[in-house]
Amino acid sequence: MTTARLNPVDEKPAETLTETLQSKLSNPATAWDFDLYGGVNEVLKDVGMTATDNGGELTFYGQDPIVPSPFRYGTSAAIGLAAKTVAAAAIWKDRSGEGQDVHVDLRKAFRRFCGFYEGVWETVNGRPPAPGFFEGNPFFTFPAFHETRDGRHVMALNFYPKLNRRTLNFLRCSQSPESINNAILQWRADDLETAAAEQGLVLAKVRSNEEFRRELQYTEVLSKMPLITVEKIADSEPIPFKTGAKMPLDGIRALGMGHVIAGAGIGRDLAFYGADVLNISRPNLTSVCAPPSWTHPRKIAPSSISYSKMPTFSLRTNAPAS
Repeated sequence: MTTARLNPVDEKPAETLTETLQSKLSNPATAWDFDLYGGVNEVLKDVGMTATDNGGELTFYGQDPIVPSPFRYGTSAAIGLAAKTVAAAAIWKDRSGEGQDVHVDLRKAFRRFCGFYEGVWETVNGRPPAPGFFEGNPFFTFPAFHETRDGRHVMALNFYPKLNRRTLNFLRCSQSPESINNAILQWRADDLETAAAEQGLVLAKVRSNEEFRRELQYTEVLSKMPLITVEKIADSEPIPFKTGAKMPLDGIRALGMGHVIAGAGIGRDLAFYGADVLNISRPNLTSVCAPPSWTHPRKIAPSSISYSKMPTFSLRTNAPAS
């Protein structure tokens, strides 16, 4: 395994998401090599950036497959981490004039997919989070697919307490995985998905890529969306960065209401780079003990160092809860 220093690639004509999916599925890769530098450029192009904006070198070490899989997990994680780091380094270069080298190890980047399940990579005071309601939850076990009467499968993602109870009532079964599987076997996949959705429950039919591309969620929304969207929500004059910054996002204030995975993770990352982050939680929000970057805002405080604040607040009464 060798260290690869990759050079910028010539820009290629843009493809639609559908064209890319059809091309990749029709011509699957048969070799390990992948243009990581080009992948970073592809991610950053929607915000007008490139992999050279860090003002230094971008290098990678390692290659897929790291685990037996047709998916390039290490590559995917490395590209995302590199893009984020290049963006932060570009801001720091703009504020300080200093460029930075960025190096990503695919083997270590891969661990980002495992933080939730291994329980050793994100800790509070050196201790992993307790599983809480997830422990023994039949909707949080693997394999996650459940067979239906017509030989198809559904995925049941109803592991939060209220959803758990409502799903068991809907299926008329007990908490045991065997009881749930037997109840799902009484349904055709399409009928079950529709009936569950009408009740606000997730029992989603597992579709092939081709089937999914015929769904309205894809044809009307996902197929037309860029990878990154920046939406201006109000008009104001540009506010310059303050001088004397010690971190890339010093002086930036961020307000969030995310409580699962993406929202909480973004707040943590902004705080990690120096922003003053306020992430609001509802007083009656279900508290599940999961890793800081995956779960509710009050749980990301320990991994957001001293920059992140997590009050609980009821927006219905406008009165602070704590």
